[in-house]
Amino acid sequence: MKNRILFFALLLSLVLTASYAGQSKAEASRMTVMPNLMPVLMKFQDELGLTELQRNKLAMWRSINRPKIKQLREEMASLQKGIHDQALEGITREDIMDDLHLIVENWKLIIDIKHRCRANVKHLLSDDQWNLLLHLYHARRQVKDEHP
Repeated sequence: MKNRILFFALLLSLVLTASYAGQSKAEASRMTVMPNLMPVLMKFQDELGLTELQRNKLAMWRSINRPKIKQLREEMASLQKGIHDQALEGITREDIMDDLHLIVENWKLIIDIKHRCRANVKHLLSDDQWNLLLHLYHARRQVKDEHP
């Protein structure tokens, strides 16, 4: 079982490293397997017709969870840089696997926070607001995909 976990941790690290290729550090740091709804919500508050109560609750959520995600991403970047830099100096396989385990744990925490964010947003918005948010999110992604 431990070898299986280590294998998947190494595989995840390789996928993430390959995904970062050709991207700026800022772009790579924002990569996630979960949607980033909060930037769309913040940008299109008026278009979504958010009430003052909705705005306040979303701002509260963001103020609590955004720093957590930022810290986790910084830890992951530091661990990845450490593995990269130490690889040329002879880091042991065990040390690499320990760092990869921490990276995977951070990814799990980020995914959990983002999943709870989605649930919170869905709970706070009306069905019409939610559908408009999804439309805006997909339109924004399409533009980013077409003009990287």
